[in-house]
Amino acid sequence: MKSLRRMELLIISLLMIVLTLIIIILFYIQGKERTPIDHSSPEIITESYETMQNTSLEESGEPVNPYFPNDLAVPLTSDQGRIKDQHSFAIQSIRKTSILIHTNEGERTFSTPPQNNSMILEAFGDINLSSAKADIPEPSDDGIVYIRFHAEDVVYSVAYDLNSNTYLLGGQRYYATYNTIGYMNLFCRPDTILATLGEMRMTDMETEDVSRYVVNQSEQYKTSELKVQNQNFAEWYDHIKGDPNYKQQMRFYSILDDKIKTILVDEQNGVLFTGLSVFFTKNEVETADGISIGSSTYDVVSRLGEPSKMTRSKWSYQVDEEHYLHLYMKEKKVQYMSLSFL
Repeated sequence: MKSLRRMELLIISLLMIVLTLIIIILFYIQGKERTPIDHSSPEIITESYETMQNTSLEESGEPVNPYFPNDLAVPLTSDQGRIKDQHSFAIQSIRKTSILIHTNEGERTFSTPPQNNSMILEAFGDINLSSAKADIPEPSDDGIVYIRFHAEDVVYSVAYDLNSNTYLLGGQRYYATYNTIGYMNLFCRPDTILATLGEMRMTDMETEDVSRYVVNQSEQYKTSELKVQNQNFAEWYDHIKGDPNYKQQMRFYSILDDKIKTILVDEQNGVLFTGLSVFFTKNEVETADGISIGSSTYDVVSRLGEPSKMTRSKWSYQVDEEHYLHLYMKEKKVQYMSLSFL
């Protein structure tokens, strides 16, 4: 009886070992076959990619993304209308985005912060293919970015050129939005003046969430106190349009009026003009009361008063029904300033 009992226990043990090995093998096979979707943190990451192989091709016959051969092209059925209205590409199915940067210095991949996924996707989806076409020479390989849209079981890739702010879709180039310029330069070329637009745009996103800013309607401001270098927005507009120091830096598609616009830059003085805003990034300008980049929050309140709108990082002073002076704050000091229309 005892020897029979021992035999039964031995058989059971062997069966358990075999079952465990089978489960391990099945998990390994499943992991090898699954298309990897990267869920890492919003920092630059190391992600393996393959060189050109069997790949999904765009209409031109070129690889969609030579570093990730399984990525698919965004399926457009027409070159007219907004991307988000094309039923062939279900924007609502996108769960996250990641970006692969290709420059002369090599490749890097990073996963975008979850709070910024909607901004990237909306900026892409709002492109009007009828209006945003870009007739430009084919860009060089330096500065090519692959924006990857991750759905549940597929990843779509779009080639984006940092130097021209254009997407490549179906063999045609289209201008991206102002938001895309700021965001891509912030992460891909953080030392450029265009990257400062990305910093400010990230801050602007806080004010778009009404629950995150405080509104103060009690303060009345003198219009003269909210000028920069003794000029309001309209005066800066006229000045910039007639000043040869402002060079065309980048073109972009404006969702607001469905037109192609240009960012003008005076890099020496750190001033950028987008058509609706004048941004000041260097301590070369000040308000009538002496508020400039580097001024403390204490100085701002004592000279200008409490802002009409504020978050932790952005204080806004309403000039009139259509114009604002914005102060971008960091570590209790003014980091950037802008005059804006709406």
